[in-house]
Order: sequence, then structure tokens, then C-alpha cells
Amino acid sequence: SWRLNERHYGALQGLNKAQAAEHLGADIVREWRRSWEVPPPPMTSAHPLYEAIYRDPRYADLDVPPASLPRGESVAQTAARLEPYWFSDIVPAVRAGECVAVVAHANSLRALLRIIFRRQVTDDQIRSVKIPTGVPLVYRLQEVPFVFDDICPVDETGAPDPSSHQPPPPLALCEGLTENPDYDLVPLPPPDGCEDLRGEMLWPIEECPV
Repeated sequence: SWRLNERHYGALQGLNKAQAAEHLGADIVREWRRSWEVPPPPMTSAHPLYEAIYRDPRYADLDVPPASLPRGESVAQTAARLEPYWFSDIVPAVRAGECVAVVAHANSLRALLRIIFRRQVTDDQIRSVKIPTGVPLVYRLQEVPFVFDDICPVDETGAPDPSSHQPPPPLALCEGLTENPDYDLVPLPPPDGCEDLRGEMLWPIEECPV
């Protein structure tokens, strides 16, 4: 699906990190790259890659009109673009007990982690996550009923912890997410021998064979 595409870097598309930092400043480029909600400047029709992207025949028959395709995205906007595919195609397979392989890109996978664990992780945690290139990651998910009072705390198994006295956050979802399912898919503990990776949200399959 096109919804798994890498984040659209807008006017920065085609530049590497060093080039972008040299032209625009290291601090603002870092904020565009790592923050959840701050988008880069949008790509205009004058951009040298504009025609190659928006006239690409692979995008001729999408489920959205061409005018709705992004011209640049924050990670939150990438999540908003990806979330419908998560619920329409991936969630039913996961809830049916199937083993699902998702092949995507660093930022779209970072957005996907925020979609999956929307009630267990914070924007700051997602900001600091770095997805390794070419390294398969394994997640074993358990479906549990959603109880509002248990949004944030989790126990040692990764399931919501009803014994916690931490107050829940406001009802509003984090920026970019619209769905509010009546269940949670929470991560089971890492496989035996991989306990040191707990809380990292990154379980490399080569280090944690299953």
C-alpha cells in the first residue's frame, strides 16, 4: 500500500541530512526530522522532484484523489496517512492470530509504533526511537479490552495495570491519530534471553530469535 511509504520530507526531499543542515540550519532540520508534530516546508511544483513524484503512474489509481497526496509530512501526518491501512488490513490479521510481516521505512515504522502503542507510549518516547535499517523487528501482541482508567500504566507483562494510581491522560488522542478502538494490542514480554530490551520498543529478530 502507498500508505506504508516513507514520510514525505516536502521541500527537503532529495537532500541528505548534511545538505539540509548546511542550507537551512542544523537545529531546525533536527526538529523537522525527530519531532512528532512539526512538518518540513511543503514541496512546491517548482521542486525538481515534483513531476517525478506526482506524475508517477503507480499513484494513478489510489484510494484518495491526487490532490490529497501530501506535499510534506510530520511524523504525526505520516501516522494519519498510515492509520487507515493499519485498521483495515493489518489489525484483522493480527487479531485472527496470523503472523504479519510489515515492510516499510524508518519514519513510517516509527509512526506505526505510535499507532499500535497509542496508549502505552508517549510522543517523547517515539521521538527518541531510531528504527535500524534492514533489521527485522519482532512484536508479540496480546489483545486486551480497553479500560479508560488503565490507559497509561502497564504491569510487568506489558498489559494495563489496574493497581496503578496514576491518573489517566485527557480523552483526546495524540495529534495525527483519529481511531479510538475498544481494545488494545499490548506487547508481550520479549522472548527468553532478551529481557534487557524491555521498554526499548525495538526487538531485533536476530538478537531475539522466535
